[in-house]
Amino acid sequence: MLGKLMKYDMRYMARILPWVYLGSIVLSIFCSAVIIMLPAKIIGIVDVITALFPALCTMAAYAIIIMTVVVIIMRVYRSLYSDEGYLTFTLPVKNSKIIDSKILTGAIWTSFSLIAAVIVSTLPKTAYSIRFYQTEEFLDPGLYVNEVWDYINIALILLIAVTAAFLVPSLYTFCATVTHKAKRARGFASIGMFIGIIYGLSVVSSVIIVVFIAVFAETADYVDYGIVGYNVLSTGLLLIVWFVLAVLTVTSWLVSRHIANKKLNLL
Repeated sequence: MLGKLMKYDMRYMARILPWVYLGSIVLSIFCSAVIIMLPAKIIGIVDVITALFPALCTMAAYAIIIMTVVVIIMRVYRSLYSDEGYLTFTLPVKNSKIIDSKILTGAIWTSFSLIAAVIVSTLPKTAYSIRFYQTEEFLDPGLYVNEVWDYINIALILLIAVTAAFLVPSLYTFCATVTHKAKRARGFASIGMFIGIIYGLSVVSSVIIVVFIAVFAETADYVDYGIVGYNVLSTGLLLIVWFVLAVLTVTSWLVSRHIANKKLNLL
């Protein structure tokens, strides 16, 4: 039954998001082609375009992520805690499965959005490097990944990205579930709570990172850590970020399921 619920949710989001991704990728490909093919003799225009197009595509990448979050929020709120929720929770399935469907499909589309955003933002920068630097040097992986720590950090970054993909739908589902008993402006209350938690998360994470770096720098005055020490520092920071995201994701998911199963009241 969970598969059927996810299929229905996937279809709903597929009405909008693939077109957003496709349009942004086409824009990125166009900008990249112009950067590579524009004649250098057009004085002044080349410099403007090579600076403007990567920035434009970076904005498009952010727009992809924001649009995905908006669609997830609309889907969760409308199908669970608006008037449509009365019908949704009459389905012959546990309420927790309905919550799981929203979070899992949201995580899938968030993953798609992250991949699309990376493609959109990277292509113009790659085109710039190909045009103004030697292609062989730019494509040589040895210039970027030549240490074991590099592979570890790349793996941690991917793990953070996967966790973040689950964080967005699980956190908003939590916010909508907690505020579903509000008599007025449930939607605004859930969005306000979601934005507040995201802001608080960024502040707390920043403070933890700053303290971690300060302690490391303080001890570095007395202990020579060398290159290994700085690799440990970067890995430690990534682990801190992942741990905070993972705890928030799991907690919000479990609380949402508990409320939906035991304390749901749409009256």
